[in-house]
Amino acid sequence: MGSDCMYFCYKDNTEVINNSKKYEFNQNKTNIHINNNNSNNNNKNKSMLIEHIKLQEKNKYDEFQKNLSLKLPKIGKLITKEQFHEKIPENISTHSNMNKFQIMNNIVINKDTFELQPVELKNGDIYEGSWDENIEMDGKGKYYIEEEKLFFEGVWDKGKLIYGRIYYPNNNIYEGYISDFNCHGKGKLIYVNGDIYEGEFSQGDFKGYGIMKWSIDKILITYEGEFSRKCLNNYGKLICNYGEQYEGNFKDNLFNGKGKFTFIDGSTYEGDFEYGKKNGKGIYIKKDDFSYEGSWLNDFAHGLWSFTKDNIIIRGLWRNGINAEIFSKEGEQTNDFNNDILNFNVPNISLLLPDRLPHLGSK
Repeated sequence: MGSDCMYFCYKDNTEVINNSKKYEFNQNKTNIHINNNNSNNNNKNKSMLIEHIKLQEKNKYDEFQKNLSLKLPKIGKLITKEQFHEKIPENISTHSNMNKFQIMNNIVINKDTFELQPVELKNGDIYEGSWDENIEMDGKGKYYIEEEKLFFEGVWDKGKLIYGRIYYPNNNIYEGYISDFNCHGKGKLIYVNGDIYEGEFSQGDFKGYGIMKWSIDKILITYEGEFSRKCLNNYGKLICNYGEQYEGNFKDNLFNGKGKFTFIDGSTYEGDFEYGKKNGKGIYIKKDDFSYEGSWLNDFAHGLWSFTKDNIIIRGLWRNGINAEIFSKEGEQTNDFNNDILNFNVPNISLLLPDRLPHLGSK
């Protein structure tokens, strides 16, 4: 840097004109660039800028104090930090750390704010953090709703919490976007038992695309797809750690519509589902053996069907899982083939689906 410029830290976009010299205050670069070709006047220019900055800061602080004295009695009262932390449950204060946010992005924190000791609001809630000159919560802050035992920490903008963490009384923790003190937008919810949901939220509910991992009796299950009304809904993929998986449509946590189920042994059923069971048209393929294509009713083969094994095709009628009638046979039968092979059992779908997804909080 040449001797004809100086830089000073500043936080507002301001211009000062003095003796035909221009001083640019650039917020984005967080510095001040002085266009000055005469290095002998540097000290004088520096002193002038420092005095200007001090004056602006004093004016802002005076405005803040003026508004504070007028508005604070209407919104609450000051309390000590000790009083604030006495009200926070120990399990929450142990985990609280705003410097370790994991998925925060595109959040601009207003630095032109003022720190204030904790405030107990008229409704009994408590806030500790930054305020803007209009006495609105702005910047980083912590908030506790004693009635619901909910603790929040994060980034505020003009009195509203827009991003941060929610600590629930049952020790579940949410981190992500927030609206009206609810999970709203992209976020991640970690349950105290280790279950995890990461994806879209809408006013506290899973809604939109997400990934959820949970366990039932030591069986690990992963779902990736669409959520609505706190349930697996529309299209998604469900995988179990012991080998079973389903990909297709869901309705209220049940297989419903078109889908494909893969059994533990690698056999598959692909076709129609209704209320979690094989209903409608579908094809069952026994791995390395045969295929059955036809109609299904409540998980049983029922109606017209076509059975294929090697070069043999048999058509007939089933009723409630029992071969009732054979209409035709095609292909050359080997000595080891007999009609008993038609009396196969298709395994029931045993993949464990939740009756309901875990609740965000304590209910």
